[in-house]
Amino acid sequence: MKTLIIILMVSLAVCCGVVSATATTVGPDQLIAPHGKKAAQTHSSVHRISQRGCTTIPDRYRQEEYGDVLHALEGPCPRTFSEKEQLFIAGLSQKLLQDCGLPTGLQSRRRLQKFLSSSRMVALIGSQYGNPNLQKGWRDQAISTTVYGVGALFGQSIGCGNRARLLTHRIMEYLTRTAGGNGKGSRYVKGCMSYYANRYSNRQCQCLADLGRAIMPNIHQSKFDRSSIQVLIKRNPLIGLQIAVQCGIGNY
Repeated sequence: MKTLIIILMVSLAVCCGVVSATATTVGPDQLIAPHGKKAAQTHSSVHRISQRGCTTIPDRYRQEEYGDVLHALEGPCPRTFSEKEQLFIAGLSQKLLQDCGLPTGLQSRRRLQKFLSSSRMVALIGSQYGNPNLQKGWRDQAISTTVYGVGALFGQSIGCGNRARLLTHRIMEYLTRTAGGNGKGSRYVKGCMSYYANRYSNRQCQCLADLGRAIMPNIHQSKFDRSSIQVLIKRNPLIGLQIAVQCGIGNY
């Protein structure tokens, strides 16, 4: 059954192309509903307020879901978010793009769409698809779907005012900063280009890293190893499909 579901998802991805950030959107109520109260409780149990590298978090943020993430964005606090934190940001970004048309710049939208396209795949089947422990895989899928939905609900709740514009700006700063290796250039992309010299271009290696960040948030700062591509595909085959289709990387 699990294999059949994946085949159907892959078929959908192939026939419809990589889901556009302005086209197909799963509503936040649809994202949360399939897993119900139990999944929401699971989500709450795995996220703890963090102050990694940040100043003390004001009380107003502690009243919000993922308040530490919002504080880090609005602070700003230049840290790399975890996989699940990025899913919250993706759900939020999707809603702001859909409802508010943010960001407005073409280049920013392209970068955001790349981030959203792979994040949706994680929201659909999680990042533990290849885990031999099926229970852990299913639990991760439920959490991933729920977290994305929580982000979308938050985006809906703040409307399209000043806070929405500030968060969009800071999210784009985050995607740009981390993709550039925090100002040093992407170590992963440089290693990919060196390893696949005359086979894959800078654009293709950058595409690989940009998609891979949905599962490996610090991928741009990491040393390149071709086994990382296998890891990405094993953890989420739909992202593996995107790597082949969007990046043109099939032989590694």
